[in-house]
Amino acid sequence: MGWRWPARADRAVSFPGQNCGGLVQGHNGTIESPGFPHGYPNYANCTWAVVTGERSRIQLSFHAFALEEDFDILSVYDGQLQQGNLKVR
Repeated sequence: MGWRWPARADRAVSFPGQNCGGLVQGHNGTIESPGFPHGYPNYANCTWAVVTGERSRIQLSFHAFALEEDFDILSVYDGQLQQGNLKVR
Protein backbone atom coordinates (compact mmCIF):
# COMPACT_ATOMS: atom_id res chain seq x y z
CA MET A 1 0.00 0.00 0.00
CA GLY A 2 1.58 3.31 -1.02
CA TRP A 3 1.61 6.69 0.64
CA ARG A 4 0.46 9.78 -1.20
CA TRP A 5 1.54 12.23 1.53
CA PRO A 6 4.50 12.32 3.90
CA ALA A 7 4.14 10.55 7.22
CA ARG A 8 6.89 9.20 9.39
CA ALA A 9 6.35 6.73 12.19
CA ASP A 10 7.38 3.27 13.25
CA ARG A 11 4.55 1.90 11.11
CA ALA A 12 1.89 3.65 9.03
CA VAL A 13 -0.75 2.63 6.49
CA SER A 14 -3.29 4.68 4.53
CA PHE A 15 -7.08 4.44 4.65
CA PRO A 16 -8.69 3.52 1.32
CA GLY A 17 -10.73 6.24 -0.40
CA GLN A 18 -9.07 9.18 1.33
CA ASN A 19 -6.68 11.62 -0.30
CA CYS A 20 -4.54 11.70 2.84
CA GLY A 21 -4.46 10.34 6.36
CA GLY A 22 -3.91 6.87 7.71
CA LEU A 23 -3.09 4.72 10.68
CA VAL A 24 0.07 5.49 12.64
CA GLN A 25 1.39 2.93 15.11
CA GLY A 26 4.54 3.12 17.18
CA HIS A 27 6.21 5.01 19.98
CA ASN A 28 6.62 8.29 18.08
CA GLY A 29 6.12 9.81 14.67
CA THR A 30 5.37 12.85 12.57
CA ILE A 31 2.17 13.61 10.66
CA GLU A 32 2.22 16.26 7.94
CA SER A 33 -0.57 17.70 5.81
CA PRO A 34 -0.47 17.26 2.01
CA GLY A 35 2.09 19.55 0.42
CA PHE A 36 3.69 20.63 3.71
CA PRO A 37 5.28 23.15 4.18
CA HIS A 38 3.26 24.67 1.32
CA GLY A 39 -0.54 24.80 0.98
CA TYR A 40 -2.70 21.73 0.66
CA PRO A 41 -5.32 20.99 -2.02
CA ASN A 42 -8.94 22.11 -1.71
CA TYR A 43 -11.30 19.57 -0.17
CA ALA A 44 -8.47 17.61 1.44
CA ASN A 45 -9.99 15.03 3.79
CA CYS A 46 -7.38 13.77 6.22
CA THR A 47 -8.23 11.35 9.00
CA TRP A 48 -5.34 10.06 11.07
CA ALA A 49 -5.68 7.31 13.66
CA VAL A 50 -2.84 7.20 16.19
CA VAL A 51 -2.65 3.89 18.04
CA THR A 52 -0.36 2.93 20.90
CA GLY A 53 -0.18 0.19 23.49
CA GLU A 54 -2.59 -0.18 26.37
CA ARG A 55 -1.93 2.25 29.24
CA SER A 56 0.29 4.36 26.98
CA ARG A 57 -0.33 8.07 26.44
CA ILE A 58 -0.48 9.97 23.19
CA GLN A 59 0.89 13.50 23.19
CA LEU A 60 0.07 15.79 20.28
CA SER A 61 2.48 18.68 19.65
CA PHE A 62 1.86 21.19 16.88
CA HIS A 63 5.01 22.87 15.56
CA ALA A 64 3.37 24.68 12.63
CA PHE A 65 -0.42 24.90 12.52
CA ALA A 66 -2.92 27.06 10.65
CA LEU A 67 -6.60 26.59 9.82
CA GLU A 68 -8.60 28.51 7.25
CA GLU A 69 -11.59 29.97 9.11
CA ASP A 70 -15.00 28.59 8.04
CA PHE A 71 -13.37 25.79 6.01
CA ASP A 72 -10.92 23.77 8.10
CA ILE A 73 -11.57 21.69 11.21
CA LEU A 74 -9.36 19.75 13.59
CA SER A 75 -11.13 17.21 15.78
CA VAL A 76 -9.45 14.95 18.35
CA TYR A 77 -11.25 11.81 19.53
CA ASP A 78 -10.39 9.29 22.24
CA GLY A 79 -11.52 6.05 20.64
CA GLN A 80 -13.99 5.66 17.78
CA LEU A 81 -15.17 8.65 15.74
CA GLN A 82 -18.31 9.17 17.83
CA GLN A 83 -19.57 12.42 19.38
CA GLY A 84 -19.20 11.02 22.90
CA ASN A 85 -15.48 10.46 22.30
CA LEU A 86 -14.82 13.99 21.00
CA LYS A 87 -12.14 15.65 23.14
CA VAL A 88 -11.26 18.79 21.13
CA ARG A 89 -12.76 20.58 18.13
